[in-house]
Amino acid sequence: MASLSGPPPLGVLVALGSERRALARVLVAPRPGPLGPFPALLGQAEGQWVLLVQAGLGATRAREAALLAGRRYGCPAVWSLGLAGGLDPALRPGDLLLPDAVLPLDAAVPAPSGHGLRAALASLAPCGGSLVTATAPVLTVADKRALRAATGAAGVDMEAAGVGEAAARLGVPWLALKIVLDTADRALPPALAACAAADGSLRVSALLAALTRPAGVAAAARLAGESRRALRALARALRAAVGAWGRLDRPTPVQ
Repeated sequence: MASLSGPPPLGVLVALGSERRALARVLVAPRPGPLGPFPALLGQAEGQWVLLVQAGLGATRAREAALLAGRRYGCPAVWSLGLAGGLDPALRPGDLLLPDAVLPLDAAVPAPSGHGLRAALASLAPCGGSLVTATAPVLTVADKRALRAATGAAGVDMEAAGVGEAAARLGVPWLALKIVLDTADRALPPALAACAAADGSLRVSALLAALTRPAGVAAAARLAGESRRALRALARALRAAVGAWGRLDRPTPVQ
């Protein structure tokens, strides 16, 4: 385990650099937390140590990063945070999704542990239901409707199932906490979706190419504004969840 004064940190896994930067503002005096190829920060939030890790895109990277974090730092829990696509037509941009089940497309994943966090997050209007972890971005309205019909899921991401698999191997509790960005009735432009590299960093050349398209500037501006609001909501949710974790006497481990 890496050297750290105090109790081991919660492992908080995100996919994108923008998510890591937004949540880093929650941390007090963050410093680099060595974690192999994954950018990571150690800091405190609400009096609790947090290891914030940018895992990159996909469940495989999320699983590897969560396993490495748990083994190196002894994390008592691993959490999957970030932006998600809405499949439930009732969800709007900025809505909080705290799923009670995560549905991968190819394997079983243990259900997220509640830890009593739902009550603590009630003021943020959390939405339950399930989250499906896809292997590729779900971009079109038709594909979102088809995935909703096939799974009944309220939202879709690409990482949470990997964190759940890691938690099962580590024997620790886990949860997924997502903020809706693109809703069920709105397509995500493929050119903008391609702006994220596998490691979660921004592909500047792809962004510039997207902005040369006729509708690219308007779509990018709208998405940028909604992303800023969603990331602020995600930061509020992290503060609330970490504070609730700190008030728990004995978090129940995964059996």
